[in-house]
Amino acid sequence: MQGLNKILLMGRLGSTPHIQATKNGKSFTGLSIATHRNRNTADGDGSTTSETTDWHYVRVWGTQAETCAKYLTKGQPVLVEGYLSHFSQSKENGETEKKTGINALRVDFLPRNNSHLPSSNPYSPSSDPQPEPN
Repeated sequence: MQGLNKILLMGRLGSTPHIQATKNGKSFTGLSIATHRNRNTADGDGSTTSETTDWHYVRVWGTQAETCAKYLTKGQPVLVEGYLSHFSQSKENGETEKKTGINALRVDFLPRNNSHLPSSNPYSPSSDPQPEPN
């Protein structure tokens, strides 16, 4: 059986991205993406929730990395499609650090606000009465 390693993230950039290079000289852009989710609080009955922020490290490669570094800025919303990856990264003190991150296959730039969208959600059931079928 073949496994599945696919990630979709929609969130906001925590910092303005810039081009970096691996020790082999391959260029990439690192993105720090914040996502928000609700979680149950300590009472455990699900009646009380609080919002928590998760931070994700995403690496973008090739020409897409250059585009991200050129046009994306801190706070901008993005949609990332990619896969989970484990890699080693050298620290400034020379030590090697093992990390887990996301390798992006696709990065979509999303609008900063939703003022151009309709005021109602087209995917939610309408409160207007529907005509009866004949």
